[in-house]
Amino acid sequence: HDNLALAVISQYSIAKAVPLDQSISMIEVSKKTGLSEHLTRSILRHAVATGIFHEPVPNHIAHNGLSKLLLEPKMAGWVHHTTNDVVPAASMVIESWRRFPDSNEPNETGFSLAGGQGKTLFEYLAENAEARDRFSLAMAGLTASGGYDANDLVHGYPWTNITSGATIVDVGGSDGTMACALASQYSGFRLIVQDLEGVAAHGKEALLPSLRDRVQFQAHDFFHPQPVEADVYIIRHVLHNWSDKYSVQILRHIVAAMKPTSRIIVNDAVMVEPQETSAEQYWNMSAMNLQMITLLNAKERTLHDWTELFAKADPRLKIATVHKPTGSEMSIIEVVLMD
Repeated sequence: HDNLALAVISQYSIAKAVPLDQSISMIEVSKKTGLSEHLTRSILRHAVATGIFHEPVPNHIAHNGLSKLLLEPKMAGWVHHTTNDVVPAASMVIESWRRFPDSNEPNETGFSLAGGQGKTLFEYLAENAEARDRFSLAMAGLTASGGYDANDLVHGYPWTNITSGATIVDVGGSDGTMACALASQYSGFRLIVQDLEGVAAHGKEALLPSLRDRVQFQAHDFFHPQPVEADVYIIRHVLHNWSDKYSVQILRHIVAAMKPTSRIIVNDAVMVEPQETSAEQYWNMSAMNLQMITLLNAKERTLHDWTELFAKADPRLKIATVHKPTGSEMSIIEVVLMD
């Protein structure tokens, strides 16, 4: 019911109906949002009980620190995506397990049964502009919340060990946030951002003129053969979206293009045992793991899982180093070819 309250607050833009610097009667909120007075009071009082908003005098509501977060577009996008897409999908996860036992397929999920119309999350987003906008804002909100900053990889890996002039490919690099951050810090690399055609075209248009001499965008589907023989392949926040079946395919295409001296830098979560971290950190990892299961039939991986995945893709793929930057939710896994 906490999720129901959040969904109503999100759908009816209740946070926007409450003034920033003073309280407002619940009746006025009802009039502004079009939600009945009874339901407005029921939802708001439950929200107050969970720490969102506060009721300074009976039947009046005011913002507090948590409710003000809902006015920030990125956080509002995260809540909107969670309540519209994730919560309904979670309610169908058990049914998806019954219908598709031990499935690796991204279109046999709680999401595909709940609202995805039998499609994968990414297929659904490609066809649904409203859901795509929600998802984009949600991802921006996740990044803004801390722990997923591209600069953690820029400053957390010894890039000075990579030869100047090296070619670095950001596989599934989206809008180029990672590559641009790296190019801004190190001017000696040639960076190629690969993603699907529409994404790559948008990234190219938005690229700062000052970076165009060393960052380029290339339309590429990572389920097809890798066209670039690079020194470094970055796979950032990608493999956790895919089950082992599909992650192996992505990795094999990269391995086929690698030189003996090439390396893969995976920037993704490494699950640990509950006793190895704080309760809050473990909750964050566990919640993301369940999110991947719900939406994509994917998962967050332990170090053992990562080791097995690389070996499954190619027995020569070995983990050379693992490092988790302070404050980051993601680790930096350096993978090399060893005969």
